[in-house]
Formats: sequence, C-alpha cells, structure tokens
Amino acid sequence: MIRIKESVEINTTPKNLWDFLISLDKDNKFKKWHPKDHIRIRFLRGKMDSVKTIVYFEEYLGKRRFRFACRVTKVTKNKHIAFQAIFPISALEFGHGYFDLQQNGKKAKLTIFIEYGHKRVKVDNFAVWFAEKFIVQKKDIELHIKEELEILKHFLEEDSRIPFSKKAKIVHDDKILKKTD
Repeated sequence: MIRIKESVEINTTPKNLWDFLISLDKDNKFKKWHPKDHIRIRFLRGKMDSVKTIVYFEEYLGKRRFRFACRVTKVTKNKHIAFQAIFPISALEFGHGYFDLQQNGKKAKLTIFIEYGHKRVKVDNFAVWFAEKFIVQKKDIELHIKEELEILKHFLEEDSRIPFSKKAKIVHDDKILKKTD
C-alpha cells in the first residue's frame, strides 16, 4: 500500500475550511485552488457534504491528465470527509482517502490522506509497481497535495473577509506563488 498524508495549519476555522471543500464546484473554485493542475470538478449526484455523493474531477498529476470519480463514504460536518474511488479503479480495491479538519489553538489544521494499493500483499506489490511505472508516481501525488495545501493556506490567510472566489488569481510557477491582476 502507498499512503500519503500531508497537513497544514491555517489561520482560519475548521468551518471556513469546510465551506471551501463543500463548495469546490462553485465559482471555478476547484480550478483556482490549483490553477496549474486542476481542470474541472462536478458533483454527479448529491453534494460534497453528503454520504453517497458521486464526485467527478479532472486534474494533472505530474505530466499526466487524470479523470477520476469517487463516492463520499463518511461525513462529519466541519470535521471530516472520506471518499472511495469508484469503478473501474474500485474493482482493484484501489484508492481512498479523506480530508480531516481540526481546531488547533487559534488555527485550523487540514490533513489530506490518500491510500492506494491492494489488501492482498502479492496483488499489492504488483498494483503499486504498476501504478508507479505506468500511472502516476507517489512523488507526483505528494508534490500535488503539498501545493494544494500551500495555495489554500495562502488564500484563506491573505484576507479572511474576502471570499475565496473573489481573491487574486494565483499562478504557480516553479513553486513560487505570485499575485497577478
């Protein structure tokens, strides 16, 4: 199994993080969250804060474009959203994760967790090798998640009175964030 877990503390509340995550389909927010890699998101059924919601998204991981669908499997308002990949990836028991939101003093901590592989060791060894060789490398996913957290921290801390959808456009260029008009 490959497990990736990254966290960031942000000068905001878990509720503000929650509001951001459950409205990724509004105001082109998904694309603004990671302009270099995010392409689109759609809630095919339900809303992000509801169990059994089906979410479709497209994004770049490394140099490859991916199209995923997942099902929201667990929701605890203002605290936790868990998801599981759906067919065809789910046929391999491959891919699940969560967003975890916690209050940490005057800050909120957001953790993004992704796990992929297979429960059976022999199948897992092959699945992980195959994924790393032909699908996407762990380092590309780790970098992507770190960038997402960095950009989100920037937006939510810049000025908490301005909604995310109205803030300056961010361009990611060689790991340096710049404001543009």
